[in-house]
Amino acid sequence: MRKNWIPTLPWSFIPVIENLQRKLFHSSRVRLIDFIFDTYIKGKGSTHECRKYQRLVEHLRDFEQQQKLKIYSDSFDDETAHSWVEYLRTTTNLKKNIKAYRQSTLRMFHQKTISVLYRLARSCYAVRIESLSNIRIRPVQAFAVYLTEQEVESLLELELTPAQSKVRDLFVLGCCTALRFSDIIRLTANNFNNDTIGILTQKTKVRVEIPIHHLIRRIILRNNGFSFLGYNGSAWNFNKTIKAICQKANITQNVLVERVEKGEIVRSSCAKWKLVSSHTARRTGATNMFLHNIEPYRIMMITGHTSETIFFQYLRISEIENANFLLSNSFFSGLPTSVTPSPQIPTQNLVQINNFSTTNYVILPPLTIEKPSENQSAEACTLSISSSNKSKYPYYIQLP
Repeated sequence: MRKNWIPTLPWSFIPVIENLQRKLFHSSRVRLIDFIFDTYIKGKGSTHECRKYQRLVEHLRDFEQQQKLKIYSDSFDDETAHSWVEYLRTTTNLKKNIKAYRQSTLRMFHQKTISVLYRLARSCYAVRIESLSNIRIRPVQAFAVYLTEQEVESLLELELTPAQSKVRDLFVLGCCTALRFSDIIRLTANNFNNDTIGILTQKTKVRVEIPIHHLIRRIILRNNGFSFLGYNGSAWNFNKTIKAICQKANITQNVLVERVEKGEIVRSSCAKWKLVSSHTARRTGATNMFLHNIEPYRIMMITGHTSETIFFQYLRISEIENANFLLSNSFFSGLPTSVTPSPQIPTQNLVQINNFSTTNYVILPPLTIEKPSENQSAEACTLSISSSNKSKYPYYIQLP
């Protein structure tokens, strides 16, 4: 063996050696805000995720001043962990005039803190995670609205500036496809086939094929092609513009907003147009497809969802709409299915037939007829509202 020979190690051993050096030659604890800044913020630009960690650092620094101590990787014992969560629950954001964070924002900061501690543990720093991770902050579904089909169509009737028309047309396209904003602004004429729109979604990398809605065909015809596609503005500007457009379309009814602040339910009233954003289009598309009795699994093939739990969070059917739908159900009405009251249709020129015959009569669409047997009376003749609705109604026809 050569006298001055020095053994060499494969590159895969270098991280192991570095961690061993860290344990042997420097402190095994690190101040949390320093680690977050060096790991998540420094040199990362101004991305959305980076700004979240910047806000986390600001809160940690303020928390240190309140507690009169420095927070290290191993500082989260039971008392400090509960104090940190309580601080997040009750803190205010003076820049945005926020009295308290919503439950979802509180949960986000809590999860980010735990994520940082786990990364510190993987880097062989001394950490305390158990006390903080044992604190459970329940997720709360964010309040959001959707637009009815009538409201969506009303947007197309407005006289707008060219810039507003572009935002309106892209928003309506989203309402008819349930695509994300990031996919809507990437659409080109090449994504449009004769009857479908095909695109590889940016977020989930799933290819979807969506039938072209009649309102989209109307938009294409009015623009003499696909000149309305493409958007170079910011999401903030898009949201500001679509709110103003919805206000102009008289989508101004008050909506009851409920959210959790400081662990309590806070209720307030807000005009619907103020709650509309680019993502409202995706919720609108999914909800209106569901209200048209399209099977959830088919809608999920359009939205790209793989979990029904996540998918159903997009459906924005109100409690009143759900209750009105259930009123006709025999469980609530107390009536047998065969004698459920007939749907509300004009009573003029309507007669209940005495003898079964469709000659010289017009069947009201989308009603389908069921012929009674020879021994049944005319009252036994019933109709169905649709193939998916099994409720039966007295058979009425309109005189020609």
